[in-house]
Amino acid sequence: SWDSRIAVLEIDVDSDASVSAAAETLREGYVTAANPTPLYALVNNAGVMGAERGIQDTLNTNLYGVRRVCDAFLPFVDPAAGRLVMTSSASGPMFVASCTAEKKRVLTNPEISWEEIEAIARECEAVDGKPEQAAAMGYGNATKPLSAYGLSKALLNCYTMLLAVQFPHLLINAMSPGWIETDMTKHFLQGTGKTGREIGMKSPAEGTVAAMHLLFSDDIQGNGWYYGSDGVRSPLHRYRSPGDPPYTGDEDVAQ
Repeated sequence: SWDSRIAVLEIDVDSDASVSAAAETLREGYVTAANPTPLYALVNNAGVMGAERGIQDTLNTNLYGVRRVCDAFLPFVDPAAGRLVMTSSASGPMFVASCTAEKKRVLTNPEISWEEIEAIARECEAVDGKPEQAAAMGYGNATKPLSAYGLSKALLNCYTMLLAVQFPHLLINAMSPGWIETDMTKHFLQGTGKTGREIGMKSPAEGTVAAMHLLFSDDIQGNGWYYGSDGVRSPLHRYRSPGDPPYTGDEDVAQ
């Protein structure tokens, strides 16, 4: 039955100790000499968002938390057929769209290094709440603070590209679930007098379209790509609406 095939494993992705303990639990319970890589796929779905969270706090979960989990669990993923799915957001491409041409090139470079990703994170942390300084460095505009959430998802997309290069035998892609009505987004409803559906939000079940496609489709063409909530390849440097034609990768991102 289905319940015999489900095990709940508690992980605090913000904590090195918690992630390590969870990986050890997996190793002790499921790894054997005959099957050293028992995982078919790894889905990085944990994330935070909120105006009260600064860039450093947001990145600790949305970027570094993902790296902690990948470092600990990728060794257990089937090297022959394994997949890695990153829960990203359209906020990532929208953040990149607000940057200068130079920064766009870096943030969409499929050969980006972890050192470059971390350098961007540190630069943006230094100008958190200082929009004029951030804009002078090429990030966002001078009229409002940088979006910590958008930055974190842009860098998550970069990390996806990096892992796709490092693990070419795995299918590694990022996706947006869409604008989903959850505890993380309920603040958008405050004071509106409307339901999530009335302002365009989708249900959690509807938010699984892209993830399920990347997990189980036999027709995944690329690696290190970003997909929209409709399960269609989308650009890293601008927003693509669900239903629009697929991104083909032949645009000048600096435009």
